[in-house]
Amino acid sequence: MKSKIKQLIKIGILYLVMILAQTSCEKNNNSIDDELQQEKKASKVSFSDFNTNVTHNRQYQNLERHFDISKNYNQNLQNRISANDSITLLTDEILLIQKNDISYYTFKIVAPSEHNEFYNLVVHVNNQQQIIKSEIYEYTPDDDWLIETSQPYSGFVKVIDNDFISLDDLFSARAMQQCLTGASGEWECNLGNNHAPGEGQSCTSWDFIITLEYGRCPDQGFGPELYLDNTLTDPSVPNSGGGGSPTIPTETFNFLKEECIADIANELGLSINDSDCLSNNSSFSEACSLSNDISNYLANNQVSSNPNGGLGFSINSLEAIAIAKEFVEIRCGLPEAKLERFLELKEILNNNPWALVQECAEQNGLNTNNYLDLYNLPFPQECSDRLFNMGVEWHHQPITDGNVPLANIDYYGVEVNNYPDFDNDGNPDSEAEIYQAFREKFIDVASGDLEDFQFSCNVPFNSTNNGDINWEFIPLTTQDGIDFVSNDPIASILLIEADASGFFPSIATDDGAVIVSDFTNNDWTISTIMTANNGTQPFSGNRQWGWLINQNGNFEFFTRAVDVANISLLLNIGASTECQQDTYYNIAEATWENMQQEIVDWINSTESNGGQASIIPKTAIRVDKEKIEELLTSNETINQINCD
Repeated sequence: MKSKIKQLIKIGILYLVMILAQTSCEKNNNSIDDELQQEKKASKVSFSDFNTNVTHNRQYQNLERHFDISKNYNQNLQNRISANDSITLLTDEILLIQKNDISYYTFKIVAPSEHNEFYNLVVHVNNQQQIIKSEIYEYTPDDDWLIETSQPYSGFVKVIDNDFISLDDLFSARAMQQCLTGASGEWECNLGNNHAPGEGQSCTSWDFIITLEYGRCPDQGFGPELYLDNTLTDPSVPNSGGGGSPTIPTETFNFLKEECIADIANELGLSINDSDCLSNNSSFSEACSLSNDISNYLANNQVSSNPNGGLGFSINSLEAIAIAKEFVEIRCGLPEAKLERFLELKEILNNNPWALVQECAEQNGLNTNNYLDLYNLPFPQECSDRLFNMGVEWHHQPITDGNVPLANIDYYGVEVNNYPDFDNDGNPDSEAEIYQAFREKFIDVASGDLEDFQFSCNVPFNSTNNGDINWEFIPLTTQDGIDFVSNDPIASILLIEADASGFFPSIATDDGAVIVSDFTNNDWTISTIMTANNGTQPFSGNRQWGWLINQNGNFEFFTRAVDVANISLLLNIGASTECQQDTYYNIAEATWENMQQEIVDWINSTESNGGQASIIPKTAIRVDKEKIEELLTSNETINQINCD
């Protein structure tokens, strides 16, 4: 059974008025019973839609002069507005909820405030398109909520019947206004009996019915205080644990929360684990607000079911669903994350995938323009064919799909001051000869080991969290080894076999694999791949090795790389351990720092006959996880990403 109240409560505090207004019917003693028996649909509509679907009668004219559009553009109306008419109805964000034969339109009101109040106007329109009623809802928030408005609303709610909107009417209505004085809830089955789900032999469906009661506001205070993420309680009743304080029990909100999460799961196809994680890290109001935000986002990004033209209907786009699912993963691990901020960040990264690291990289002397070839490197068809022929478990981990943000950019260099003579002919080798000697030596100098490596993870049965690690580059086949050092190494595959002593995190012992995807007379590039044995690597990337003549006029060996990852991965969402990324990067740094030293030892050895080389300090910039968290939880619009 689908919850009937959930569709309304999740709309959010600015539209809470709709929950109270559209689901109520007047009773004697100013009491309103709210029986939520039917599915309601909420949507945002334009002012043009409202004008088209509402008859322009006397009631409409009473509203018309307060529309912000009318005030700005209609001088005749402007001249007729009295000094008391300082209320303005905003027309750029109108909410429509339809129930039975009534349409409820909610407008935000701009009006002077005595105690930080804010207002909504709800207009009731019947199926003859006539305005039959309007109500003003006044919200007086708590001081705590004013300090942190991103939190669930807490404060007081008033209901004011409205015939003529003017400032005098609004504040003179205090003596006659209604306050929310109580609330209760109970299960009812389709036969009309008070049976909960599973009860009642003949019941086939159940609804949870919430009754909201209104009455004259007390002389002091403004009625019951509303906490959207917990219970509805009357602060005038002491917290004695009983005595008739009207409350909606926590169990009710837990039920509604799960219904909102179920809506998210159904729209996005979430796994049980993702749904459970979201439930464990969300309050009722957070879950229902998220459900509403996602529904609106999907609705605003729908596509035609017939992309080729002709008749069709609107459906959720696969791209929008994927983006929403990524945010849910983030939201699961970072409950304060805001969908609005995430979409802003995605837009920035779509326009510039380098945005997360660019400023920091340039401040550290790295010209990101020099890395564009690595980022944009096409994956050769020859490589795709090789992986296809290897079987379904072999495939490329692409770097450029969907403008995935850059997660890491680095440079490791070795400067050769005196050229070696590896062929022992009495003359210094040429750059081409040094390059070829390096290619033939690569597997040796790239492999290595490190004692007392410091893991970022907590290692079981190891108080210091350190241990010995080693790694080895091995050609997949004998032919791969031959091809790798040839003049046509494209599509040759190297395995990276890693090991660690003792009981250490799997990332230290997982094997990796790379395939040669580019080759020139100055450098070659490898790309990460997935194999039958090693699975995926934490990040997709391209790494290049080669040589250049540096600004000192000397020969320089180098390796440089770009790694990318989705934002959820950058935040460790879904990682087996919170330290996985740090360990991954630290092992990578240890690998290339070790390679720098191995090259220096090789060039400076007697084998080179007089060669001399020295290490150039590394430059490695990686994404700051805390910076991303700060951006995603901010109340301010993301305009740019700075290197703090």
